[in-house]
Amino acid sequence: MESNIPTPISTPPSQRPRDSYQSAPVSGQGAPLIIRTMKSDAALAIQTQNETLVSMSLAEEKKKALQRTEAATTAPLKPTPKPRGRVVIILGLILFVTGSGIAIKFALPTIRKISLPNLPNVSLPTFGTPSAGQPTKVTSKTAVPTISSLIPAQSEKRFTINKETPENLFTMIATERAAGVTTGNIRNLYFEEEAVTLEGEIGVASISAHRLLILANIPTPAIFARSLETPFMAGLYGEEGAQATPFFVFKVSGYDTGLAGMLAWESDLPYFFDTVFGTKFITAPSGPIKFRDKVVSGYDTRSIEGLPAGSIFYAFADQSTVIITSSQSALEALVSRLSVR
Repeated sequence: MESNIPTPISTPPSQRPRDSYQSAPVSGQGAPLIIRTMKSDAALAIQTQNETLVSMSLAEEKKKALQRTEAATTAPLKPTPKPRGRVVIILGLILFVTGSGIAIKFALPTIRKISLPNLPNVSLPTFGTPSAGQPTKVTSKTAVPTISSLIPAQSEKRFTINKETPENLFTMIATERAAGVTTGNIRNLYFEEEAVTLEGEIGVASISAHRLLILANIPTPAIFARSLETPFMAGLYGEEGAQATPFFVFKVSGYDTGLAGMLAWESDLPYFFDTVFGTKFITAPSGPIKFRDKVVSGYDTRSIEGLPAGSIFYAFADQSTVIITSSQSALEALVSRLSVR
C-alpha cells in the first residue's frame, strides 16, 4: 500500500538563512528546539528591551571591568615585613657605631704612643737665601723623637727657640759651654721649635741650618746659603780645661759650591762663633787676621789665626760635610769620629 505522506522538498544548505538553523522536529517530543546565538539574542534585546548595540557594548565593558576588579581584590596579598625585624636592624646599627667609637677612643692614645726608634731623618736639598726658611717634620710631644746627630754624642741639651729670645737662647748656650764637658765626650746642642701637628696637638720640630743662620743674624754669602742642606749639628767637645770647645757641622749640596761659600764666609766666622757660643774672638783683636792652608789628619784644612782667643779651623771631612771648630785637636777628634760612622 503506497503511503500518501508527501515527500518534503529539501533546501540546499547554501540557500538556508544563517540565523534560522532549527532542528528537525522529532516524533513524539513536542515543539522544535531553537538554538540561540549571540546575534539572535542581540536582535531580541533590541526588539523587546529597547536596547541598542552601543548600550549593550557599554554594559559588556562594565561587566568585564567588574570581573577584573573582583579578581584583583580576591588575589592573595604579600605578607608585610614585621616591625620587629626593622627594630632589630636599627638597634644593631646603633650598637655597632657606638662600639666603634668607644674602641677608637681608647685605642687612639695607645697608637699615638707607639714610635719607631732609630729611624733616619730624611731631608731634601734646599736652595735659596736664609730668609726663605725650611719646612721641617713635626713630631708630637707625647712621642719624644730619638735624636740622630751627625756625629755620635754622649749627651745632649735641647733648646726651644720660640720660647726664648735669641739673646736669652745664646746666653744659655754660652753658660752650657762654660760648664764644660767630660774630656773626650761630645754634647749635642739640639735646636727645636714648637708647632702644631696634623692631629691638632702641640709638637716639636728640629730647625734647619738656614733657621740657625737667621737666629744668629750674621751675614752669609749667597753661594754658601744656596749650598746648605737642612741637617746640621752644633755641639761641644770636652778638652782639658774649664770650658768645652764649640763646633759646627754643616752639610752642603756639593764640594765646589760648599768650598767657595766657606772661603767667602771666612771673615765672618769669628762673629758667628761669638754670637752663638759666647766666645771672644773679635772683642780685642791683637793683630791682623790671617788665613792659612794646612793639613790636619790628612785633610786639607783652613785656619783663621791672629785672633785674641785662639784660632778657628775648618775642613771637609767628605764631599758634603764641613766641620768648623776652635781647636785643632778637636778637629782631629771630630773628623775621626765622623769617618767611622
